[in-house]
Amino acid sequence: MNLGRCLLACVAIFGCVSLVRAEVPPRSVEDLQKTASHIVTGKVVKVTGTDQKGAGAGYVDVAYVIEVKVLEVKKGKGMAVGDVVLAKAWKAKERPKGWTGPSGQYEIPKEGQTVKLYLEGENGEYTAISPNGIQKVE
Repeated sequence: MNLGRCLLACVAIFGCVSLVRAEVPPRSVEDLQKTASHIVTGKVVKVTGTDQKGAGAGYVDVAYVIEVKVLEVKKGKGMAVGDVVLAKAWKAKERPKGWTGPSGQYEIPKEGQTVKLYLEGENGEYTAISPNGIQKVE
């Protein structure tokens, strides 16, 4: 293979690779603690999911609202034990074949589970930090 073809092949390969978005890796506990405005442990009261179509064909996400009764507040103001917190989250449901990229929360909890939430937000508007800001407590 001559030098011109080799360079052309490299540009094509690296150009294609740069277009692919990889799955978001899990955040470290230290990063979650630093990023979160609120950290709470609580019992899941209710989980509601609604399908939402994305911008292109084959893109469907599920938008979740997770209702949690607070058992412990580890960080943040404006929450107390016994409060019910609404946390928003999302998870990819459908993607076009061959697509890679962010897929939202790794795990969506079930009613009755105890979870630790790493949240961003204020004044009752909270979003779980993606991708692992919702963690089951055993």
